[in-house]
Amino acid sequence: MIYTVYQFDNKNFFENGEYISKDHADKLFNITFFGRVDGNDLFMYRPVAAISANDLNEVFQIGNIGPADQIEVFDKMKSISIGDIICDQDGNYMVVGQEGFHNLPEVGEAA
Repeated sequence: MIYTVYQFDNKNFFENGEYISKDHADKLFNITFFGRVDGNDLFMYRPVAAISANDLNEVFQIGNIGPADQIEVFDKMKSISIGDIICDQDGNYMVVGQEGFHNLPEVGEAA
């Protein structure tokens, strides 16, 4: 199965090397430390890669240690970590959490 990896775009949080606001700093903290992401946040992400894998755990492994031949990179990509979003071919969006993965809440639902 092919999975698309989305990672947050720093330009949505920083301007001239500084956080845009305290709210932006708080949001980034909640994304990167707790994986608190909801459907309203998807606009802050960009697709960075497609990974060929059997399941989410394998996507996480390949996105961190390879093999590189199972990754098609679209944009600058960092290792997969908390707060990243992974979408499968059926359109199911999952967020990388502190322990495993959880469904991306729909727009309007709390994370």
